Amino acid sequence: GSGGGGGGGAGAGLPALALIGVDDLAGILGIADSTPLHLSLDPPVEKGAGAARYPHHTFQRAVSGPAGTSRKSEVALLHAALAVQQVAAGTEAAQRAPFPLRRCAEGLCRGLPPGVAREHLQPLGGLRGESWETPPRLVLECARLPYWQRMDGGVLEVRFGTPALEVHPGKPLRVLNLEEFRTWPVAKLRKALQRLRATQELPALEKHELVETLVKAVQDGALLEDEEELGDPLVRFSRRLTHHLGNVSEHWPHVGRLSPLCAARAAGLVLRMQLEQLTETATEQRDGLRANAEAHAEGMRHDQAEGWRGVLAEVHGRVLQELGFVDLNPGQCFSGEGGGSREGRSFARCCSIGDYADACWGSGGGVDQL
Repeated sequence: GSGGGGGGGAGAGLPALALIGVDDLAGILGIADSTPLHLSLDPPVEKGAGAARYPHHTFQRAVSGPAGTSRKSEVALLHAALAVQQVAAGTEAAQRAPFPLRRCAEGLCRGLPPGVAREHLQPLGGLRGESWETPPRLVLECARLPYWQRMDGGVLEVRFGTPALEVHPGKPLRVLNLEEFRTWPVAKLRKALQRLRATQELPALEKHELVETLVKAVQDGALLEDEEELGDPLVRFSRRLTHHLGNVSEHWPHVGRLSPLCAARAAGLVLRMQLEQLTETATEQRDGLRANAEAHAEGMRHDQAEGWRGVLAEVHGRVLQELGFVDLNPGQCFSGEGGGSREGRSFARCCSIGDYADACWGSGGGVDQL
């Protein structure tokens, strides 16, 4: 069988396929790691073996993550990665031994949308570099996903827009928008418009008119290519495949699955972030309540201890007086009638209960400190 499916697209009148199911959502939302969902196809060489050991090997090593990604999600990523790779290379490898090869145009690529998309997505050729160098790499990623959130009472509502999938050769493509066009000189703007309209004849237009025309063309779905990108086959192919991904996804469900998986992953990250914030808030509130309770309990213990110390000291003083020790302040250490307090000092406080020794006499305990 051919890798990635045969040539037929979605038939007219057939019900739309469900691209993801409940088990897919559960697997994506359950990932605890916050790193991006990813899969890469790498050469099959072992560490230290060198590429020369496998000069014409069709096998590849798939590396995916993060930890906890379900098998179904990994397979979905693998099918999408193989589809992009085989379209770019123009070669398709069978799924079973002896893994014969065939031209992509004879199998998988027959499922590409007809017309302009199929013409634009021709196999790459003329790539610079040598056979022993690190091969070029194409990256298919969920570049942007707009979302809106609002609190309604105690309910957090999050709405996600359409994910923006992008193919690039390791560096994101330049965004061709109003801000970018304003930086272009008039000559470059005219060349871009000439390529867009496939004509060399253009009316005399001011720069702002050229910019507005290109912006409207991009908004209307036209494929606009920067002349600086035309000399790089990888960037040119990336720009064209990115432009046609929406149409390709409608014909290839294994590529179309990436959009809802991207949205589910974003939802999982948002929900996990909200959960972490709620957990932190609950922890802070719990710690605050615990600290307040401990402070209140400590205050109550202190008040009770002070009360009991005072009672014991007074009882001690009365017992001494009943035994004949009438003058409990012979050295006038405590001012006031009957050994009254001075600066919180009294016989009962300073000479009866040892807990107040430091407060009455200081750490040295000398009488000269009075």
